[in-house]
Amino acid sequence: MENYWMERAELKAQVRAELEEEYKQKLQQVKEEMERALEEGYEEAYQMLLTERLKADQLEVDLYEEYDKRLHDCREYIIDKVDAFLDLEWKKLCEAGQDEYAAKLAGWRKAISPREMVDISIGAAVQESYEQVIASRRHLEAKTMRQGVQIAKLEATVRKLKAGDKNDDNP
Repeated sequence: MENYWMERAELKAQVRAELEEEYKQKLQQVKEEMERALEEGYEEAYQMLLTERLKADQLEVDLYEEYDKRLHDCREYIIDKVDAFLDLEWKKLCEAGQDEYAAKLAGWRKAISPREMVDISIGAAVQESYEQVIASRRHLEAKTMRQGVQIAKLEATVRKLKAGDKNDDNP
């Protein structure tokens, strides 16, 4: 009977050891899966940071292009309106019998185009607008720098967290 109890104790010890080994393996598998998931999360966060950085860079380029396009469109609109106004005034002078003034206006229009008139008349306005664009650009550059610093801080935090997780693995 004593042999029975000893065999039973040995069997229990063997089963317990097998269960402990199985639990250790499962725990190791879960740990590895969690580490992979964490790495994927870090990679996803890093990709999001890179995407935001590209968006910030592209925003500045888009703003410059949009400004240039609008400035060109406004300038062409003004030139067309000046040209239409001069045509209308010339016709009014001709209809009113003011041939001398109509001839002077026609000569003036040959000497200087509506585009040149607009360039001369809005030169100061363009300079002021240019200064505003420069100020806006400086503001955008400062904002981009702040975003770059924030991204760098976040990247450093991600690296620290990665390093901390790797250190936790080796108690």
